[in-house]
Amino acid sequence: MHPHQNVSIVLPLYNPGNNWVPSFTENIKDLERRAPKGLRFEYIVVNDGSSNSDICEAFDILKNRFNIVYISYEKNCGKGFALRTGVAAGTSPLTVLTDFDFPYGTQNILDMVAHLMNGYELVIGKRNKEYFINLPLKRRFISRMYMILSKFSFSLPMYDIQSGIKGFGLDGKKIFLETKINRFLIDTEFVLCATRKKIPLKVLGVSIKKDVQFSNFGIRIIFTEMKSFISLFKLNHALKKATNKKINEQAGMV
Repeated sequence: MHPHQNVSIVLPLYNPGNNWVPSFTENIKDLERRAPKGLRFEYIVVNDGSSNSDICEAFDILKNRFNIVYISYEKNCGKGFALRTGVAAGTSPLTVLTDFDFPYGTQNILDMVAHLMNGYELVIGKRNKEYFINLPLKRRFISRMYMILSKFSFSLPMYDIQSGIKGFGLDGKKIFLETKINRFLIDTEFVLCATRKKIPLKVLGVSIKKDVQFSNFGIRIIFTEMKSFISLFKLNHALKKATNKKINEQAGMV
């Protein structure tokens, strides 16, 4: 049996919509129906300060049916903080991050796991054209502009780094837990650090489910992410400087 048979699925949660319990239950059932024999999951749900007090009671029941680790705190600290909290709680050698409503379905998760089991340390989801077509106009514009800006600012080997679905092994987990950003741009920070450390990665095309409802970005979120982008720019400069220093030191030893 393959040693990488256990997978932690980290699911950040914030104010889920109506009927989230049957939807969440069906997503888990679908994943486990599709999974190869011997593959086992733990679902780490991180409640990032939701205002709905009934969520905790619902998970008390759900934990009796599925292998769920439920983490909750009162203050909304951001998606990045929630993801780090969930990743730290994971006990499996492989980790997959996705949104609570499984917007990319379950087959994309299994495809990521397969690539990780075949030797890749990091698998990054690349969203297809249909995803961007279905985005609200303002969010679509912001997403496209950010992709262009990040590509030229950070010189990354891929242009779509903000998809909410990613998978990694233990080396990737260590890098993820070293991130600092608490909001949405944690994805960029993680990929930036991982690529600079040259870990084996795979870009995987992912598709969105037809029934996904997209939220829009408020002005407050945009300003917060602008601050995060500035910190990423500084981080990229520091990483480049450290890399050049290491190269020069190695050249001096030859």
